[in-house]
Amino acid sequence: MQTRCPHCQTLYEIQQQQLNAASGQARCSCCDNIFNARKHLLSPTQSTETPPPAQGDEGTNGGFSLNELFEEIASVEEEFAELNRKLDDVQAGNGTATHDPPRSDTAPSDEPSPGGQQSQHGPARDDRLAATEQAADTHPAPAAMADELPPHLQPRTVRRAGNRHPLLWSLAILAAIVLALGQLAWFSRDALLHHPQLRELLEVACAELDCTLPPWHEPQGFRISERSVSTHPANDQALQIRLTFRNDARFAQRYPQLQLSLYDLNERLSARRRFQPSEYLRTPPATPQQLMAAGASVDVEMALRDPGRQITAFIIDFL
Repeated sequence: MQTRCPHCQTLYEIQQQQLNAASGQARCSCCDNIFNARKHLLSPTQSTETPPPAQGDEGTNGGFSLNELFEEIASVEEEFAELNRKLDDVQAGNGTATHDPPRSDTAPSDEPSPGGQQSQHGPARDDRLAATEQAADTHPAPAAMADELPPHLQPRTVRRAGNRHPLLWSLAILAAIVLALGQLAWFSRDALLHHPQLRELLEVACAELDCTLPPWHEPQGFRISERSVSTHPANDQALQIRLTFRNDARFAQRYPQLQLSLYDLNERLSARRRFQPSEYLRTPPATPQQLMAAGASVDVEMALRDPGRQITAFIIDFL
């Protein structure tokens, strides 16, 4: 059975087992062309029509034998299987590695091949058809193949986040939370001190820590029970304001400031003044820390110059 190189028309002897071993692929030893030997087999008619090979000066014909080349097929298949296993390992870790197998040149042999035809491109010589399996060539090591990978398939070193003292990080986060809560409590201290449930907790804490909380102060807990406005008995150019207010809160608190606001016919603010406890109480408190008991009432008398008929209303607020 014969096959012909489609490039240089060199004729080769080949056997069925050689075709099966190389999957039909062959390399021409004259022009290094790789071709499918199955597709270029010569039919018996073509073989008969082919002229007999011319004898060279040395008595050798131009045919080429593949017998010696394929004697190593068994060992090549074992190497090829081993290479496949290595390639699988490389592909599993780094992606698919692709490379072009290096060429291997087959040294010419001096043995003549019976029944072959002389090459049409030079003197007769004992060149042999080279197998095209990658296993017949020198295979690079897996590390070399990894170096030949394209940039997007190169292995990347993934760094795992190390154990960077999680206890220190936890303490730092806790300290930041405590600091934020402390700032919030400081800026909202007035509202927190007047929160009933929180106030009780703070009082218990201060009893243990030997600290003092500012007294309760809830201005909206004061209510006016009686009030009157009349001309001052000692000065007809002045007004006398009398009122009675009560501490309706459930706790004792300091005496409030009284804010008097005067409005005209158009309900526009005309005048405003604040009175301290020492100004409106008949008997001022002995100390600023003196508290007004829960449910207690206080009578107030205040004198002010008569603003005239343009003032038609007044409002008293507790501060």
